[in-house]
Amino acid sequence: MKYLLNPTKAQLNNINKLPEEKLFIMVISQAFTDAMYQGPYRDLLFYKRDAIEWFESQGNDYNTICTLSSFTPNIVSKAYQEAKKNGLIQYTEYQYKYLYSRNKPIKKSRFVLKVSDEFKIKES
Repeated sequence: MKYLLNPTKAQLNNINKLPEEKLFIMVISQAFTDAMYQGPYRDLLFYKRDAIEWFESQGNDYNTICTLSSFTPNIVSKAYQEAKKNGLIQYTEYQYKYLYSRNKPIKKSRFVLKVSDEFKIKES
């Protein structure tokens, strides 16, 4: 399933699929590419937001595109969730603030205090 994230022409040619199926695989691949964008450009940020909403809403068009690519929506959804879990799909603070005009919510796990061994109190 890794080739779904960014298939090359050689990988697509090795897949025994109809040209129409390859086209819809590329549509899904482009959605992954848009969702993983990390830059500051305004138009690309809107594409990122739209791609993330497309994956998360899983509407009729999502199901149709997945079916036409010969992948079940569950397989594509699992690939999306895995990419999100691995931190490949997330907004930077700048992107979030630009798109939603407010600061990005802070995760509680981000501010865990870790004390290294050199600062621990030694008992006598």
